[in-house]
Amino acid sequence: SPNRLYRKELPDEDEYLRRINYNIFLGGNVFYFKIHVYISRAILRRLSMDMQIFQVEVNKVEPVKGKILISSPFLHDIHFIRSVILLIEHNEEGSVGLVMNKDFKMHIYLNDLIPDLAYSQRIPIYKGGPVSADTLFYLHRLKDLEGAIELSNGLYLNGDFEAVKNYIREGGVTEGVFRFFTGYAGWERGQLEHEIEENTWVVGSGYSELL
Repeated sequence: SPNRLYRKELPDEDEYLRRINYNIFLGGNVFYFKIHVYISRAILRRLSMDMQIFQVEVNKVEPVKGKILISSPFLHDIHFIRSVILLIEHNEEGSVGLVMNKDFKMHIYLNDLIPDLAYSQRIPIYKGGPVSADTLFYLHRLKDLEGAIELSNGLYLNGDFEAVKNYIREGGVTEGVFRFFTGYAGWERGQLEHEIEENTWVVGSGYSELL
């Protein structure tokens, strides 16, 4: 079922309800929201669109490794607007995630970065986040890959890269099995929890179809 965004109670009986559908597309999947926006008729008559009239409260699911973060429709940060982020680490020291649905304007391919794969199938690299943009990460569904870190629901992080290169060179299926990223999104201690309290993110479940 879709994640829901609920309004805070408003005392004004002369309020007007409008519904906005908010969609984030990730591959063939659509993350769907219904946002209830309550605006007093007096404000509408004055054509005032002060952002304080938007009363939005999101779910309060705890963030843990393997969960996804879906950005609020009112988040306008250039790095995270309309983003879906998979948490690959969350502990008392902070949080780390990979942005799942951001490509580079000038497409980058793994084959361009790894000479051993220059003549293999073309594999795109996604923009995982603004931190450590020179660092390569990969999500996959190969549970037997040595050194891989299990996240949740059939998703794994990194592992033996030599084995990955052999898999690609031998013509192994990569679409729906691997997704490669450079960079990541990071939060300091308590920062992500604070942003969730401010309704910047909706927390949902990760699943292997994200690839």
